Amino acid sequence: MSYYFKNIKAGVDSESEEEQDLEKLLKRKDDRSDIDGSSDDELKTLSFGSLKKADALMDEQDEEERRNQKKSIKSSMHASPPEPQIAAESESELSDSSNSEFFEEEEENLHNPNKKKKRSKHAPSEQSSKKRVPKVRQIPGLSVSKNQNPNLYQDIRFDKSTGGPTDSTVIRRRYGFLDQYRQNEIEQMESLLKDRKYVSKLPQHELEEMEQKLRSTKSRLQTMKNKDLERQVVRDYEKQLNKNHKNKYHLKQSEKRKVVQKWKFDHMKAKQREKVMERKRKKRLGKEFRQFEFHK
Repeated sequence: MSYYFKNIKAGVDSESEEEQDLEKLLKRKDDRSDIDGSSDDELKTLSFGSLKKADALMDEQDEEERRNQKKSIKSSMHASPPEPQIAAESESELSDSSNSEFFEEEEENLHNPNKKKKRSKHAPSEQSSKKRVPKVRQIPGLSVSKNQNPNLYQDIRFDKSTGGPTDSTVIRRRYGFLDQYRQNEIEQMESLLKDRKYVSKLPQHELEEMEQKLRSTKSRLQTMKNKDLERQVVRDYEKQLNKNHKNKYHLKQSEKRKVVQKWKFDHMKAKQREKVMERKRKKRLGKEFRQFEFHK
């Protein structure tokens, strides 16, 4: 008879023996010092079925530990905070409390995902990007007090950007001194263009640019002087007109034009008047010729 049949006993189940061996092995699991020396020899004596059962039992124990941990976290959230202990805690207690705090923070974040954090008082101010920015904005730090001159920071170069109305009369009165600088510039360019040595050294394109600049500066200066003269004529006429009247009367734009033309004609020389009359006569004849049938 073989060895296998000799070991079979009546009334004893082989599966019960395997379970007993398995329980003994699981009890020794916590003693890591003993496991390191004898785990290999004991595992050799176990069958595949017992190992599978051991794996299932270990999974059940891990699952039960997770459930107990979740229950303890929920009970700690609903329970009142414990009183502070005077005695120093051990390293294991500190690690357990840190883990519980970490899980508590995760639970709070899950329950309140839309909760906003408190903003710091030192944080910069925030503004929505969807809000339209106005064209004219008040810049902090540039506010002028009532005691100071309100025109202190005004500059005509930036009047159009701010959207404010521009008065050419006021601008001309404030910056009329620039005419002297323009006149000096014209005289300087004329003297340079008269110098033959200087002109001979200049390239052709630079010479043409200087001549063009001289003509434009002269034209701009003459236009400004003519406008100043027209304003002065209209101002004198209105002053004389409103001399004996309480209510001031202001001329229309067409009336201002007629007053200026009359003043210019009265202050012209004889030759200039003849030229003006000849120009007007030709203009009138041209209108009459255009009205004839043979010209259509």
